[in-house]
Amino acid sequence: MIRPTLKPPSRSWAECSRGRALQLSLAACLVAGLLGAGHAGAVGSRSLYPQGYLSGESGYDAVLSANAGRALMNFSGNTYGGVIRARTFIYVYAQAGERILLGRDSNGTATVYTPDTDFGPKGNEAPTGGTATNCAISSGTGRINTRAAELAGPGTAAGVTTGSQYVPCVYQVTQSGIHGVLMEAGGTQLDRWEVTVRASDTSTADLPGRVFTYAFAAQTLGNNNDPSTGTPRRLYSTFHYVTQDGYRYRQQMKGLDPNAFAIYANARGFLDADEPLYKNVRGSNDYLASIDAGVTLEAPAYPIFFEDISGTQADDTLTELGIPLVPPEPMIDNVAFSYPPGGTSHSYVGRGGVISFDATDVMSYQIVISAGGDYDVANPLNRVLEGSAVAGRNEVLWDGLANNGSPVPANAGGTPYNFQVVGRNGEAHFPLLDAEKNFNGGPVITQLNGLGSGSTTIYYDDRAYKTRAGVEVGTIATDGTPEHLCGGTLSSRHVTTPVEALNGVDSASTAGFGTTSNGAPRYPRYWGGNGSNGSSTCSLTTEFADKLGLDLWVLQKSDPEQPSMGILIYSSADVTTRVSAPSSVAPGATVVAQIEFGNVGSSTATGVSYGANLPTGLSGVSCSGATCSYNPATGAVTISGLPPTLTSGQWVPPVTLSYTAPASGSTLLQSSIATTSPQEPNPGHAPDSASAPTAAGGGASVADVMASVSAPVQAVAGQTVSVPVSFRNFGPLDAVDVAYVVQLPAGTAGVSCGAPATCGTPDASGQMVVTFPSGTTLVAGQEQSFVLTYTAPSVGSTVPVSARVTTTTDEGGSTANNNASGMTTVIDSGSALADVTVSISPPASAVAGQTVSVPVVFENKGPNEANGVSYTVSIPPGLTDVTCAPAACSASGGTITWTGPATLGNGQRFNASFSYTAPSTGPVNHTATIGTSSSESNAGNNTAAASTSITAPDMRVDLGGLTPPAEGVPYNGSFTCSNIGSSPAVDNTLCSVTGLPPSLSQGACTLAPGGAPWNAGDAVPVGGVVTCAVTGTPGAPSGPTTVTGTTDTDDDADTSNNQATVSLTVRSTAAAPTLSGWALILLSGLLALIGHRTRRQGGGLAR
Repeated sequence: MIRPTLKPPSRSWAECSRGRALQLSLAACLVAGLLGAGHAGAVGSRSLYPQGYLSGESGYDAVLSANAGRALMNFSGNTYGGVIRARTFIYVYAQAGERILLGRDSNGTATVYTPDTDFGPKGNEAPTGGTATNCAISSGTGRINTRAAELAGPGTAAGVTTGSQYVPCVYQVTQSGIHGVLMEAGGTQLDRWEVTVRASDTSTADLPGRVFTYAFAAQTLGNNNDPSTGTPRRLYSTFHYVTQDGYRYRQQMKGLDPNAFAIYANARGFLDADEPLYKNVRGSNDYLASIDAGVTLEAPAYPIFFEDISGTQADDTLTELGIPLVPPEPMIDNVAFSYPPGGTSHSYVGRGGVISFDATDVMSYQIVISAGGDYDVANPLNRVLEGSAVAGRNEVLWDGLANNGSPVPANAGGTPYNFQVVGRNGEAHFPLLDAEKNFNGGPVITQLNGLGSGSTTIYYDDRAYKTRAGVEVGTIATDGTPEHLCGGTLSSRHVTTPVEALNGVDSASTAGFGTTSNGAPRYPRYWGGNGSNGSSTCSLTTEFADKLGLDLWVLQKSDPEQPSMGILIYSSADVTTRVSAPSSVAPGATVVAQIEFGNVGSSTATGVSYGANLPTGLSGVSCSGATCSYNPATGAVTISGLPPTLTSGQWVPPVTLSYTAPASGSTLLQSSIATTSPQEPNPGHAPDSASAPTAAGGGASVADVMASVSAPVQAVAGQTVSVPVSFRNFGPLDAVDVAYVVQLPAGTAGVSCGAPATCGTPDASGQMVVTFPSGTTLVAGQEQSFVLTYTAPSVGSTVPVSARVTTTTDEGGSTANNNASGMTTVIDSGSALADVTVSISPPASAVAGQTVSVPVVFENKGPNEANGVSYTVSIPPGLTDVTCAPAACSASGGTITWTGPATLGNGQRFNASFSYTAPSTGPVNHTATIGTSSSESNAGNNTAAASTSITAPDMRVDLGGLTPPAEGVPYNGSFTCSNIGSSPAVDNTLCSVTGLPPSLSQGACTLAPGGAPWNAGDAVPVGGVVTCAVTGTPGAPSGPTTVTGTTDTDDDADTSNNQATVSLTVRSTAAAPTLSGWALILLSGLLALIGHRTRRQGGGLAR
């Protein structure tokens, strides 16, 4: 378990002991103690200004309470920052049967609203519904005419008073719960006021902890020019706050001199892109009507009590508000770093990564990356990341920069950069709006409960800063060091002392801060002088805090959690590739795979080449997004049309490759990328090759969803940036319960999602939930795509874009491709040019007679806009059935022309296509061209050429098996029809002979391989041979007959071999002559004589 660090308490009595050196009186210590604890049961102006607060009263100390004055409730009706109205609305917790006692210093109305009222936004209440009861304040009822009556408080609800008490105006409670009270002022201020709860008409005991507000707006009617002289206007009041998670704090002012001001509390202070700013804001006037750099005020959220709540006084009220009485402890676990493009725990210069952690009972986090050798949050070489946390897993994007805006340098081969994550709760911000002076410093903030109770540590930063959108507020030095919030150096004008407390400062300690001119001790964060309440913000003649909103915060911290290993950062190019393909498909189905190529390193990769490999002998191989050529003999896939140079973080648009699955077995798709630039030495960090197998005939057991992001490399500040995003399921199983998320840096302006996607409101980290009309199912092979657009921020900014897709369907462990990201660097328009490019992706081959569809993508890679854009494709003249889309296009002769967007923004694409009927011979060459009237950085990619080879059947007849027949002899001849083409013969096939001699006829046909019966019209595969028998018994001899063999099929590539002839003559079969008996005797004798002579002569037969 991680526990907050304990700090020793710093009490007001300790201040008194230190005050002995300042010759403080015992009475002053008693007053200080009373101010610290507050008056139990005193609710209203007597709580803020108790006995001894003002000069001339018993217990007043002219040193510690110099020029003590009152702050009148401001009822001007103005609104601070559009969020907080100058009209304090009081809340009261009361139970049925109790009494609410009301009083004020002038005639008027106190309106009580029942608990069923909708009070409206905290701090800017506008009650509607419920029941409103007006309590009329007059000289006899509810009128607090004097200071003595204020201090004495109200008499009983029945009207019985003693001493200086006044008769209260009484509301009898009929409904238990939180009530509202609004004092309608006769003018624009209200000085003395009272809201108290008692048990009955006769009770004299105030019920403590029942009355609170969410914002206190008041005014002192001017400022002092000196800490101890002039009109009494300085404030020493005490307020108490409770966070939503139950931490209680006491706020003691130490002489604030604000004139008109407002105070309140919430969890995040001021907001920059809906995230805590942890800085101050500059307003346009006293009510901060507009705030510089798009920063906003978060509305009040925490109740403010006017009396001590350190014990159980407010427990009933807090329970009613749903606030826990015992605050939880923050806890952080499972800290890790990753670089999403590479999926590794290292990074590259300026590329950053994602820091993730688990949070329990944590409101906000603070991450410190120790690139400067320590964990000092003010160290310009370190990097501090802060923001709101959610329960469970949190992911925080780091852009690779240090606090000073420079990239954290490489450390590969050295010591990793450690980092730590601290979880925080009990976080309370105490904004102070338009408070000109604060001679003594303060306030002192004391934690009243929870682990570490008694801590007086506060945090603030009164210097200049840069917003998340890159807008500077004040002056940032060239080395990145913040200077004055109003511009110039810190020494050039009034500023607080100390000027920042990002590592925390003891708000109760006066050590080292000196004293004011009348000897009063100073507390941290003091400022003030002879400046005026000027008419403009940051005027050299005005006080530091005039028209500013100052933030100060407190919080409870978990112990720092660190990962097991720090961050290694490399400085090099590092190209890599990824492949996604279905794990299994049906035999003969079309397999659709996706290949990605990118440079995840920090340097530009030059001489980049791309390739892929498939098994040999596949059919139907084609691709889109690049020009591909498949060699069926080797399996090599040559990929062209992609950029030879990849800048840091650049990913080319995904290449989609498809082919026809074989009848059985596994098909392995491999991709590769290479560069001539030096790369990060560990090949395992960002592999240059990838592979994905697809089994033919496997069962549909898993899904495989993938995200893809194609962010432009550069963008011009202020222009619209287009980022194509797509999600695909490679199957084979449908993916259900699919969730889509995209993320931009928090505060990115002009964000929108193109159809058909709908994007939700970005959360604190900039993440947006994406939905599609088809719902949460992504069927196998389906792709969902849209274009994400945003406005490029200031020059020098980097804009990471990421996408994520998840599903509850089993993915078989293939989740690495569920995340994708890209990075865009913002440059000045003066150095920006357009870069239009085109890719054409026809199929590698097509079957004659079939429709060929060819997608064409015209794109501007930016960063500047391209104007006067033209779109054309040239094709061979004479192609038939040529069509094109979108509809604003025409085909004439050998040219297709589209009327597309005249201007292409950065990253914008124009997707077109055309189709035609494949001729019988090829190849068919296509050339796409994009033109622009704008200046370009690279005109060499304005054309793209690719060809489609034509596959066709080629039937050939062979009559070599028809030998001459003989009269009366049974005949068994044959002839063949073979498909020697490159595609099956499937339509109108024929294999026949004519002109056979009489009594001979064509018999049955069979198809090899396999020997299956074959009939006219049946298909003949590539290499298939049809053998047809010719049978019969010829009759009488006949003269020569010309036999003609014919074969045919639609779209035959070569009709010259579709016919053959042979001449057949039926031979005679008459009997041979025979020898008589005497002739046989004579022949035998003759043969014997020849044998005798041969032996005598030594003939070879004897040997």
